[in-house]
Amino acid sequence: TISPVDNGNSWSMNAGTTFTQGAALDNYVAPNTMGAMEASSTVETREGQFTVAVKVVDLGGGMYRYNYAIENYEFDPRFIAYHLQLNNSAILQDPVFADPDHNIGNDWQFIHNNGLLSVNGNASNEQDWGMLFSFSFTTNSPPEQGTIYLDAAHIPTIPANTTVSANTLIPQTPDLIFDNGFE
Repeated sequence: TISPVDNGNSWSMNAGTTFTQGAALDNYVAPNTMGAMEASSTVETREGQFTVAVKVVDLGGGMYRYNYAIENYEFDPRFIAYHLQLNNSAILQDPVFADPDHNIGNDWQFIHNNGLLSVNGNASNEQDWGMLFSFSFTTNSPPEQGTIYLDAAHIPTIPANTTVSANTLIPQTPDLIFDNGFE
C-alpha cells in the first residue's frame, strides 16, 4: 500500500510493507507450488522462461472453477495455444479469456474435443514475452496433477521444440476403460 502524506507544499509517498519483489504471479500463487487447489510452475527452456499458475475453486455441487494465468517472461517464440486434458463427458461452462489489450475481437477461442481443451490464439494476438494471459472455466471434474502444453507461435531455434509443457493442476481424467458408460 502507499500512504500519501501532504507536507503543505508537496506530497510524500510512503511505501507500506505489502510490496514484494518478483513476478506478478508470485503473489497469485507462491512460486513452484503443487497443492490440492493451487499450483505454480516456472519453466526454463533454451528459448526463455515462463510461469503457469492455477487456482481451483470448489463451487459446491461437484463443480469447480479453474483459473489459469500464464506469464511469458522471455520465451521468444511466443505462445499461440494452450492444451490440457478435459474428458469428453466433462461439462465446460463459462469459459473466459483475458489479455492486456481488452479487444474481444482477437480473444483466444476455446475448443473442447477428443478429450482435450484447447485455447487457441491467432497471429494478431500471440502471447509475446513480458505478457500475462489468463483463462478460466467451470467443469464438473475435480483437480489432479497433470500437464499443460503450450504451442510456440514461431519455430524456435530447436525446431523439435514447438510445444513446451508445465506441471500444473488439470481436471481429473477418469480411466478410459470407464469412459463409454458401460461399466
